[in-house]
Amino acid sequence: MLRLLCFSALLFATAHAAPLKVRVSCDGRLPYDPETKGFAQISFQNAVLGRLLRLNEQHQIVPVLLEEAYWDYANQAYVLRLPAGLKFSNGRSAVAEDLDFSLVRFFLTEGRADPVAFLRGIVGVEALKKGTPYKPWQVSGIAKVDERTVRVRLKDRDPSFLFGLTLGWVSLVPIEALSDNYVTWKKYPVGAGPYAVVSDCGRKSCLLLKARSGTAYSGPPSVQFISDPDASVDLVGFTPEPSGKYRKVFGEGPVGFTGIFFNYKSALARDPNFRRALSLAIDREALVRGEAGMKPLYEILTSNFIGRLKLSESSQIAEAKRLLTKIPKSLLNGPIRAFGFSARSQVQGFEKHVLEKLQAQWKRVGLNVEFVASTEPLFGDKDQVTVFRVDERGTGFADPLPVFYAFYSGYLSRLFPPGEAEFGKLLDAASAAPGLAEKATRVEAVSRYFADKRYALPLYEKRLAFWLQPGRVASLGKQQGVGLDVTTVRLAAGMNERSE
Repeated sequence: MLRLLCFSALLFATAHAAPLKVRVSCDGRLPYDPETKGFAQISFQNAVLGRLLRLNEQHQIVPVLLEEAYWDYANQAYVLRLPAGLKFSNGRSAVAEDLDFSLVRFFLTEGRADPVAFLRGIVGVEALKKGTPYKPWQVSGIAKVDERTVRVRLKDRDPSFLFGLTLGWVSLVPIEALSDNYVTWKKYPVGAGPYAVVSDCGRKSCLLLKARSGTAYSGPPSVQFISDPDASVDLVGFTPEPSGKYRKVFGEGPVGFTGIFFNYKSALARDPNFRRALSLAIDREALVRGEAGMKPLYEILTSNFIGRLKLSESSQIAEAKRLLTKIPKSLLNGPIRAFGFSARSQVQGFEKHVLEKLQAQWKRVGLNVEFVASTEPLFGDKDQVTVFRVDERGTGFADPLPVFYAFYSGYLSRLFPPGEAEFGKLLDAASAAPGLAEKATRVEAVSRYFADKRYALPLYEKRLAFWLQPGRVASLGKQQGVGLDVTTVRLAAGMNERSE
């Protein structure tokens, strides 16, 4: 198979233009910091780690770092094959053991490891113990075929397994560049992607990348990721709107959604009548009216996923009031405590208006909601007082099931009622679907159950807004994923792009 990418050399592309300056977070953290925003991490991963596979414009899976990936009917397993000559930016050739390590490392770390949601179907990963050292080929479902090829067996033939490999979260990394927890880097991140980390730009909150020669990418020759909110930059994404003369454009498809997420240690949150009444009091159209790049959302899956129900729900004031009469009065005494947009040091602009509109809509049914500040990403372990939070969540362009698994048994399990066995059965059935058409049908059943129980209340989805300096950036190119893809950014005329 012809490869679009041939990483045949390690020399950096020669560049004379000033680096493209990008800001995808404004928290002062470097873009590979596990505590920074996911959008910043994914944007950085796309550039430095690269992706094993990607979705093309027809939503077909095509190789990127892999030479090929296919279903082996004889062995009932997926085959993943690296190309000859693929090298990491540290100069070492990539081999089959690197694929093995990259697929299992998140099950060994004791820190946060969201990518396990995409890899949990691999046979044998459940036997791995967090905090234990990596040993090659210790997972029964991953076997070495030759020096460049592995075979991956799944508990069920999940037809969307390969979709998970289109995300930068699950890419090829060399073990020697990582610390003993397998998620933090000894110095700078090392990958086989189109860019390599060169330096810290001589200051904090900045990382300089240079394009690696021998690739088929054609982005800017050098890029600076800057998280200083006061620094002058050329391209801004996923942060508050910058001041100055910028041109605003939108990426394709939704990048995330805003919703209401419940604290199930609160007795009020556990009451299904309350969750339903809270939802029926909301006019989602009014929340986003006049806002470009946003539209109401009535189910947890955003509009790019299979398995959606395509729901719509208008506010029903009388029914909401009726449901509230069925709730013990002791639970509704006094203001209802909630969090709003925890990632914001100060909620302002559009998000502030959203909270104010929600409060006004709930007052129509007799609910007095008081938003308080919070830096907690979810809820404290002992918090039984806060009832819910309004917050943003990222979406994806691959498998819809990790969205639900994140709530059921993943990093969002604090936002989901414990002991939901029936929901788990529906998830398992969807994972075991023999084909994408059947999977879509089974995901609909999962979506219906989640929506009927009102386990979370989606409010609106949004396309990602970018701000460009017209004199520096001509276009963003095709921006389909969750993060910024700097390889498709086109500089203004005379800014020395690399040739294709």
